[in-house]
Amino acid sequence: MQTTLEQIVSSLLSWMRAILILNVIHTILVSIVLTRADVPYWGLLIPVVFIIGFLPGIGGVLSMLLASLMGFLVSPTTVLIILGILSVYRLIEELWIQPHIMHATTQLPLALSYLVPLIGGLIAGPVGALLAIPVVLVFIALAQPRQASRNRAG
Repeated sequence: MQTTLEQIVSSLLSWMRAILILNVIHTILVSIVLTRADVPYWGLLIPVVFIIGFLPGIGGVLSMLLASLMGFLVSPTTVLIILGILSVYRLIEELWIQPHIMHATTQLPLALSYLVPLIGGLIAGPVGALLAIPVVLVFIALAQPRQASRNRAG
């Protein structure tokens, strides 16, 4: 049986794994979009997009804006196309992909994967939205041993 500390570490590592998976998906999509748009030097931007993607809350938006600005090397229309595609992806990622990956990697119920970041964002802004899932995972890990001891006592 895992100790509480091991459960907390395991939960936080699974959350970090989910963040890494989301960042890899985002980086691959940006590279595909820039390649298809014939943006020169797109390969120089990809490591920056990957690193910026780890910034809480704003990383995905910043990388999307950088990729869109690279479209100016082709044409203003390309900027709008890149911005449109990546904006639609961000919407889909925030509303569907991220909660499902969080649910799959952290075993957090899907409803909580949707609601916890929203509540955290309402309470503490962008930092609250970012830290809400890890905090809930820690609380769940802390509550499980007590739940198990109650079941044994009852």
